[in-house]
Amino acid sequence: MPSPSPAWLVSWRDSARDITTLSAAAGSVGATYGGLLAVFRGHSVPLYSVSMGANFFLLAAAISGAEKITSVLVRRSDALTYGIGGALGGGFLSGVHAGPRGVVVGSLVFGLSSAGARTSVDLVLASDFVKNLSV
Repeated sequence: MPSPSPAWLVSWRDSARDITTLSAAAGSVGATYGGLLAVFRGHSVPLYSVSMGANFFLLAAAISGAEKITSVLVRRSDALTYGIGGALGGGFLSGVHAGPRGVVVGSLVFGLSSAGARTSVDLVLASDFVKNLSV
């Protein structure tokens, strides 16, 4: 009988599944947005769809991957881990795109955006309006 997986391995597996799911969803949104943009601009729909889908996928994978790694290592998930994940992922992508000078700007922009988005979601979920919704 195989021994059960250690808790940290299960946590990493769940995180990998979450990153893959989020990145695929972001890639789908990007591909759809790219296709619509191409139609409005009169350009190649397949080219725009693939390009925008790949960009959205890579952005989501970098930022959510860094956030999940951070949250697994510190064993919590809050605005701080989202901010750190955004800063790491955004700094990496900005460094690839704009060189060393883009790392600081990308880290600040994506870190603050990620932390702000998580804080906003937490505030909405904690609101009385959401708590009183009956499903």
